[in-house]
Amino acid sequence: MLSLQAPGRCLSARKLTQHWLSRFSLLIAVLLSLDVSVFDQSPRQFATGIGTRESPASPKQPTLMLVSTRAAKSRTDSFFHLANRKSNRGAQGAGTPFDSGVTDPNSFKRPHFSGSAAIPLPQSSSLPPNAPVLFAPSNSATSVSLPPTLDVSVSDPVGSNLTVTFYGRVASTPGPDFTLVALPDTQYYSSNLNGGTLAMFNSQTQWIVNNRVAANIAFVIGLGDIVQDGNNGGNYSEWINANSADSVLDDPTATGLPQGIPYSFGVGNHDRGPSGDGSPNDTAGYNQYFGISRYSGKSYYGGHYGTQNDNHYELFSASGMDFIVINLAYDVSADSNVLAWANGLLQTYSSRRGIVVSHYLINDGLNASWSNQGLATYNALKGNPNLFLMLAGHLTPPEGQRTDTSNGSN
Repeated sequence: MLSLQAPGRCLSARKLTQHWLSRFSLLIAVLLSLDVSVFDQSPRQFATGIGTRESPASPKQPTLMLVSTRAAKSRTDSFFHLANRKSNRGAQGAGTPFDSGVTDPNSFKRPHFSGSAAIPLPQSSSLPPNAPVLFAPSNSATSVSLPPTLDVSVSDPVGSNLTVTFYGRVASTPGPDFTLVALPDTQYYSSNLNGGTLAMFNSQTQWIVNNRVAANIAFVIGLGDIVQDGNNGGNYSEWINANSADSVLDDPTATGLPQGIPYSFGVGNHDRGPSGDGSPNDTAGYNQYFGISRYSGKSYYGGHYGTQNDNHYELFSASGMDFIVINLAYDVSADSNVLAWANGLLQTYSSRRGIVVSHYLINDGLNASWSNQGLATYNALKGNPNLFLMLAGHLTPPEGQRTDTSNGSN
C-alpha cells in the first residue's frame, strides 16, 4: 500500500497512471489440508508525483503468484479446482473441464481442468510442501497461446498427497491512462493569506476543467484544510470563496458532464473549530458548503458516516477499473467507530480498488513516519487486499511517502 503526504500547498494535477493490463494471471496454492482459503490477488500499480512504480500483490504462503507484465480488473471472474493430486505437474486451460484423480508423480501436464473430488487426509508431517517449480508459461510471460497450459511440478518432502488448487481470472482489454487530481491545503487561497489569492484557486479548478478530456481526468480529491479559519466566528467568507472556486467542477456546461467532474473534499484541522484550531465535532462551515446536500443527485456519491459529511465515500470507474474513495475527517486520535465503518466499506466493495484519504496520515520524507491517526487508520484497514493507496496533505514541503506491505498486499 502506498501512502503519500502532499505538501501544504495546492498542487497542480498529477497523473496517477494505471496499467492494470494483463493477458492472464494465475495463482497456484499448494496446501496440505482440505481447508483452502487462498484468494486471487491482483497486481497493483501506483504512482507518486515523481514517477510510476508497480507492485504485484504477493499471496499468502505457501503460494506462487504468476503475473504477466500487465494486469486487468481486480475481480475473480472464474476459478478452477484440482483436487487429490499426488506430487505431480498440472495444466490449466481457460474454461474447459478436466478430469480428477491421482496420476503419476511426473505426468501432471494437461491443457484442461475438472471439478473437485473427495480428498483423503494427508499423512501427518511437520514439514511444509516443497516450493512449486514452474516450467511454463514463464513468469511475466506475454503472448501465451490460448488456451494456456500451466506446467508446474509440486511435491511433498515426505511423499504425502497434496491438494492443489488453481485460481485464474479472465483477461480484459486494457483501458487508456487516466489522471487523479489531488488538491491539498487550499486554505491560503480561500483566505487570501500568505501570498495566496482566490484567483489562484480559481485558476487551478479551471485548469482541471480545461484539461479534463486531454488528461482523461477521472476524479478530484481534496485533501483537507479547504479554509484557514474554520467557522471563523460565524463569518463564512472563506467558505464562500472555496465554494465559488470548486463549483466550476459541478458545471455541466463547463465540464461537458451532466453531473460535473466527480470529486471528494475532506476535512482538515483548519476546517474545524471556531477559528480553525481543530476542535473536534465542530464542522458547521464545512457541512454547510461541502455537506451532504452538495452531493445530492450525484450518482458517484456513496454516503456518509453519522448525520454529517465529515466522513464520506465516493465510487467511480476509470479505464475498466472500479474504485472506492473513503475520505476520513482529521482527528487528533482516530475514532474506532469511524474506522470500523471504513473497514466495512472496503469489505462490502471488495471488488473495487480502495483509496483512503485523510488530512494528516504521515510526516514528511521518504519512508515517513505515521501520525497517530495515520497509524491507527493503517492498522485498522490493512487487512483489506483491495486497499492500495492512502493520500494526505497537511505538511509544508518536502513531501512525504512510504510503502507498506500487509498480508502480501502493497
